[in-house]
Amino acid sequence: MTPRRMVLGLLAVALALGALGDHVPDAPPVRSDGRFVIQADLHVHSFLGDGALGPWSLLREARRRGLHAIAITNHNQMFASRLGGWLSRIFGGAIVIPAEEATNPGHHLIALGIQRPVDWTRSATKIIDAIHAQGGLAIAAHPERAYWGGFTPEDLDHLDGAERLHPLIFHRPHGREDLATFSRLAAARRGRPLPEIGSSDFHTFAVLGQCRTFVFAKEVSEAGILEAIREGRTRAYTDGDPLPEGVTVPAPPRRNVGGALGWLALLMLLLVGGRRNLAR
Repeated sequence: MTPRRMVLGLLAVALALGALGDHVPDAPPVRSDGRFVIQADLHVHSFLGDGALGPWSLLREARRRGLHAIAITNHNQMFASRLGGWLSRIFGGAIVIPAEEATNPGHHLIALGIQRPVDWTRSATKIIDAIHAQGGLAIAAHPERAYWGGFTPEDLDHLDGAERLHPLIFHRPHGREDLATFSRLAAARRGRPLPEIGSSDFHTFAVLGQCRTFVFAKEVSEAGILEAIREGRTRAYTDGDPLPEGVTVPAPPRRNVGGALGWLALLMLLLVGGRRNLAR
């Protein structure tokens, strides 16, 4: 058997093991006090942009992590988000809310529920206005102290939410305090709480849904999720926090053997192809 056929065989085995290992039944949202408790990760990056997994893999991983909705939020573009939404509509699985992370040196904003990218080069005020013009929601992404200067006091009035939990709380000494303080300052300015969001900001190494948002919605749909966030019916969650009654969160999944074999087979295939080209 030639090396190329051996590698192709390994790749086929990897795909089969990956499919078997990733098979997890859908777990529909539970109801609490007459509303659906939708588990969502609203800040996820994807391949075909700046993440490690393609939209098709993110949908599979969302099922493994008990997520009912995700927002694919690549920096300053929406190609993967649109593809993920199409795949979700055709094959089912988590709702994919069209989104973008408008990434400016002075501020990062999640543009949730938009149909076309917003101009990331503008001020936070202009970006928030552009998001609202499309009927979307503007969420402050990981608002650490370094980003506070990018928002005017008036911007705090117009934000639709802020990430209250994000993986930086585990890695930066003042991360949790910064996010909490931003939300307190916004609430004081607004005279009402700023809807809290928990997100994984998944790129490569974060665990999808490690930080997530419980959205208490009237219906399980994109519109229902956006309405609930606008009305402040959210709770940010991370491992160890109390859960709403009847809600469960799967433990972080083990590394999938099929996935590891797949990456190994693809690497070997590239090496075999490279050697053949050199031989010519």
